[in-house]
Amino acid sequence: MKGNDNLLIIDKELQIKVKRCCDDVNKTAHLVANEPSLGLYRIQQHIRKSLPRMVDCQVKVKSGDVQLQGLVYDMTSARDVTRLIEQSESNFSEIESLLSRATTAAAISNMKR
Repeated sequence: MKGNDNLLIIDKELQIKVKRCCDDVNKTAHLVANEPSLGLYRIQQHIRKSLPRMVDCQVKVKSGDVQLQGLVYDMTSARDVTRLIEQSESNFSEIESLLSRATTAAAISNMKR
């Protein structure tokens, strides 16, 4: 039985050493995976991946902004023209009245001849 007891003691010691070794390897792997320079590398990779999409979005937004500014200019011009037409309505009424008087005066003048 003494031989088996020695094996059990060696197995327990071996298990403790293996566990300690695995824990140390895990800690080392965790430290390497989360090292600041590696974190910065991951951020750089993320930026490198995301930047082209962001640039495309920026180009689309700028293009839409230019189109929108053109439409706003058109609408402002149309509004101003509409206001001018409304203001000129009294002028057209005055012209119509003057034409009516002129036509009447011309008709009276022709009848007198």
